Amino acid sequence: LSGALVGGNISGAVNNTLSGPLTLNATSNISTNWSDKTLTITGKISGAGGLQLDLTTSGNGAPNLTLSNATNDYTGGTFINSGILRFSADGNLGAATGSVTFNGGQLIDTATTGVITMSRPIVVSSGGGTITTSGTGAAGSLVLSAANQISGSAALSKSGGSDLQIMQNNAFAGVWNVVSGNLVVSSANALGT
Repeated sequence: LSGALVGGNISGAVNNTLSGPLTLNATSNISTNWSDKTLTITGKISGAGGLQLDLTTSGNGAPNLTLSNATNDYTGGTFINSGILRFSADGNLGAATGSVTFNGGQLIDTATTGVITMSRPIVVSSGGGTITTSGTGAAGSLVLSAANQISGSAALSKSGGSDLQIMQNNAFAGVWNVVSGNLVVSSANALGT
């Protein structure tokens, strides 16, 4: 599949890979009601639109979307409403200014070695969300590096074996839930107010 979406949908019911370039001209929805399946997009995603996930669990487990192109530069942000979004480089999530908004889904950093540093805004809407890191300890860490990067007032969970590092103060007014691994802070108000 390649082409342009103007606020359209991509849906499916089997494991699949989309390798062609994709242009988002408006916020476009990845939606499905399959369980325990993965859609992988390896082609470059560009455009002024955003990417919204509505991956509904039914049956054996949560469906997954994997973004694997590190040159993605779509600018409309990423909205995780349900299901799992997997990434291994910050560039998978589009332009560095594009936010990641949680409203019930899970973001999994699949890199088990090396450090991913992210300065893009993180917004936690009413449904909350989960950030999961792979690896062990400092190996495979995800670093949130910008001041006032995290906003919102719902619950944000951290799971996985490697560290989630928060380097600056934030105005986040929600609740942190550390399920596994380490939440490492480098300033007094890194976890919010």
